[in-house]
Amino acid sequence: MEFTKIIGLNGINRQVSPFLIEVGELADVENLVSEKIGVLEKSFDYTIKGAQIVDNYSILGAVDFYRNDATHDHLVAVDGASNADIYFYTGGSWTAQSQSLTKANKVRFAYSPTLDTLFAVNYADATRSWDGSSWSTSTNVTDAAKAKYILGWGDRIYLGNCVLGVTSYPSRIYRSDAIESSATWQSDEYIVFDDLITGIGVNGENMFVGCQDSTYL
Repeated sequence: MEFTKIIGLNGINRQVSPFLIEVGELADVENLVSEKIGVLEKSFDYTIKGAQIVDNYSILGAVDFYRNDATHDHLVAVDGASNADIYFYTGGSWTAQSQSLTKANKVRFAYSPTLDTLFAVNYADATRSWDGSSWSTSTNVTDAAKAKYILGWGDRIYLGNCVLGVTSYPSRIYRSDAIESSATWQSDEYIVFDDLITGIGVNGENMFVGCQDSTYL
């Protein structure tokens, strides 16, 4: 077997992909798995926030909630013995938000800059909103479906792989009405994909939908 050494490339191989980003640019795509053998490089610096939250339980989701006033609210969803909960970093320590979410379910977040509001889903429990001080299962989420995936894009919030009432719709993305002063939801406002939705995100200026056997922009 013959080998050729390539000068100037880091890692064992060089990944070429339309998802590659420029230095300093950030990407936010859920469930995008990058199979790359090579080096792991962190961007910018990092800071440890407080002490350990819960011993021996998994992190189910996290978000840096960057608000319109340029403040940052750090939230982490943590599994537990009987249920999961969302913790908020304040005053130098982590405080439980007492959401009593179904354990072992991944928690995903999305932000609406128009409302300056954070949304959270975990598929098993009602979609909820957080205004920076309190959680709600009614404010801006009345009639919203439960969902595995959530995305704030344009002037709407999108929910993918959903449960509406007691019926599962794994191939639908429900969307809010165009957001002005609040988010409202209609049962007939959805997009159907002919495949099981496995992730949603933003690729450049496009909404990206990953499915089991297909992808969509």
